[in-house]
Amino acid sequence: MSVAILALGVFVGGLVSLLAIWHARHNPAATRVLRIGLIVGVIVLASSALHYTLSDNHRTAQRIDLFETDPAAAMAGMANDLEGELADAPDAQGYFLLGRAREAAGQQKAAVEAFARANTLTEEPDPDLLAAEARARMGTAPPGSESRAIARQRALRALDVAPQHMWAHYTLAALYIHEGEAQAAIPHLKAVLDANVLDPQTQERLRARLASIDPTAEDASANQATAHPAFSIQVELDA
Repeated sequence: MSVAILALGVFVGGLVSLLAIWHARHNPAATRVLRIGLIVGVIVLASSALHYTLSDNHRTAQRIDLFETDPAAAMAGMANDLEGELADAPDAQGYFLLGRAREAAGQQKAAVEAFARANTLTEEPDPDLLAAEARARMGTAPPGSESRAIARQRALRALDVAPQHMWAHYTLAALYIHEGEAQAAIPHLKAVLDANVLDPQTQERLRARLASIDPTAEDASANQATAHPAFSIQVELDA
């Protein structure tokens, strides 16, 4: 609404100014009319800009308040705004961000749709987008479903493009375990542990999961480097 009012104000203000200039050209004595017309035009433009700024600031303040009381609802509102913009100008990264926003809002099925849309808009396969769709599908579809099969395809394609992609390996490991193919998960669990970017607690749980599948497997997490503190995930590898 604020954008529409700004556009209307610009149109009206500009039109008033142009009419005043035209009138002055055809009536040289009407300098007072010119001044008044220009002043009115500037006032309309300024008022529209002020309304737009205040409306935008008010809306931002409302969103900040909502984040404090209901973060999921706030993210849902932002996601709706972004989806509206993407309807006019589809963009792969935009739909990727939309998927993240939908996830944060707890709208998992909508997140899958956004990630899937992002992957249809890329000229070349993007491992981050592929892995995001794969993991989102894994979290919403039951074992044996078509969506789970698509999730596996997306994760495998991500590894074709980026063989060390940690999230693709993680997702494939979880998918194989959930589908009763635990042995196939072993190399992917090792790849995740080798990356050594998860928090120590998650590393320990993955290490224990690997040992439960293959007790003779070499400890892929022997590297004792400190894990990145930002990477803490919910382990989804319980069968």
